[in-house]
Amino acid sequence: MMKVAAYLLWVFLAAGGLAAEPRVFQDCADCPPMVTIPAGVFIMGTIKPTEESAEHPAEHDLPSMAIAQPFAMGRFEVTRREFARFAAATKFVPASACRTWDDKRAGFVDRPVADWRKPGFPAQVLDDQPVTCVSWFDARAYARWLSETTGFAYRLPSEAEWEYAAKAGTQTLRFWGDDAADGCDYANTYDQTAERRYPLGWEAAACEDGEADLASVGRYQPN
Repeated sequence: MMKVAAYLLWVFLAAGGLAAEPRVFQDCADCPPMVTIPAGVFIMGTIKPTEESAEHPAEHDLPSMAIAQPFAMGRFEVTRREFARFAAATKFVPASACRTWDDKRAGFVDRPVADWRKPGFPAQVLDDQPVTCVSWFDARAYARWLSETTGFAYRLPSEAEWEYAAKAGTQTLRFWGDDAADGCDYANTYDQTAERRYPLGWEAAACEDGEADLASVGRYQPN
C-alpha cells in the first residue's frame, strides 16, 4: 500500500451462489485472487470514542449496516502486473496528471505527465506492488474488463462493503487493535520510516516497517 497520495484499487465480484465459508479463488490464471466474504451485520464508523476534538457530530451517529448477500473481494490491492495485462489487452490510454511528492517543494504537486506507468515516486516500482495513479474511471474500466474476460460480474465496492471487509468483525479503532504502534506488522501505515522520508507534520505511528513508499502485496499480516 502506498503511504502518500495514492489511489489503490480493489475489485469485487457481485454476489451470486458464493459459499458462506470464506475461500480464495481465481476466475482465470491472470485474474486477481479473490476471497469470499460472508453476509452479516456491522456498525459502520468508529465505534470507540477517540480524543480528536475535531470530529463531526454526525460521526457519532453510527448506523448498523446489513450486508445481505455474500460477495468476493480482491485478496490484495490490484498490482501493477495485473493492471498492465488489462492495459495491454484493451490498449488502455490513461488520463494524464497525478498528484505526487516533489522533493524540491517538500510537498505534493500535480504532475501533468504522470500516470500509472510512471507515477513519479518511488523511483523504481515493482510489478507486485499496488498500481497507483489511477482514477475512479480507470478502476471501473478495469473491473468491466474483468467482467468481460471472465463472464462474472466484477465491480467496485461500495463504502459499506469495503469497511465491512476491512473491519473483519472487529470493533477496535483499527482492525489489528487500538494502538497505532502495533500496525507495522499489518499495514503500510505512516510510521517512523515514512516520516523520515515524508515529513508531513502528521503524527507517525511509533513503529517501523521499513517501507517508506510502496510495499509488495501480501507483505503484511491479514486482517
